[in-house]
Amino acid sequence: MIAVTDDRIMVAVTFHYRHDRLEHLYQTIRSIAHYPVQEVTFHIYTNSADASQHQAIHELLSELTEVFPGAGNTSRTIEIHTVEGLDNPQHLTWAHKPLIREFIGSCYTHFIYTEDDHEITYANFLYFRTYRNILAPHGLYPGFQRIELNKSDMVLHSTDQVGPSRVIPRAKIDMGEFIFMTMDNPYYGFFILDQHLAGEYVTNRAFDMESSKESFGWEVCERSAMALTFENVPDGFWVRPVVPVTKGHRIASVACVRHLPNNYANNPSSPLGSMRMSDVIKD
Repeated sequence: MIAVTDDRIMVAVTFHYRHDRLEHLYQTIRSIAHYPVQEVTFHIYTNSADASQHQAIHELLSELTEVFPGAGNTSRTIEIHTVEGLDNPQHLTWAHKPLIREFIGSCYTHFIYTEDDHEITYANFLYFRTYRNILAPHGLYPGFQRIELNKSDMVLHSTDQVGPSRVIPRAKIDMGEFIFMTMDNPYYGFFILDQHLAGEYVTNRAFDMESSKESFGWEVCERSAMALTFENVPDGFWVRPVVPVTKGHRIASVACVRHLPNNYANNPSSPLGSMRMSDVIKD
């Protein structure tokens, strides 16, 4: 018998159709589909209107709509949405925003937005759910760090950090087992919202493609995933999401999410993916 929580999760995934990326899409969807929660509804937003390509997606993911044996009345559904008439292909990353309005006030407890290449595990979700309420009184919320495996040295590298984030003198929250602090680069390519954060987000300038430029000057794809990163930041901090750092000056693994392509860590000419995770935090 599998113990299932009452969580109900709505998930939006951006998928620029490429046959060779179906593998990553499968891993992204599979990880969340296996959460022991009551319900998960996936909405895949793609630029493809090709019926055969839609069929390939459905066939690949069909096993993931099966319920857990012995877990009662759980639900997994997958919907594919074709987004046409885009002025810029990168605007596909913004197509999910109306879905967040539908999420607010619904039976769903959490909303996850991600591109098609992140393995967001149940441990990652539990970390967010646990520390969301603990950090809320401080005006902060749990953040994440993307990781990749460098195949030449078989060591985990940070996808997004290009220099060490120093513990001193920045503001931080000491929780005993962890110190929560901001990262020099707070980007991680996806976000998780509860009902309260979603309500704040849809009324914020960061929710709109154009006005989000006033929030921070990332490119259009990156702005679609930043959510409330730069909004309503408490005094002393420069962004809202913070990550847990252990006493050994490592980012706790529950806050680390695999960036499945490993494309930065294995590109010697890329500044992204060049830092070992053991070097990301400095005192």
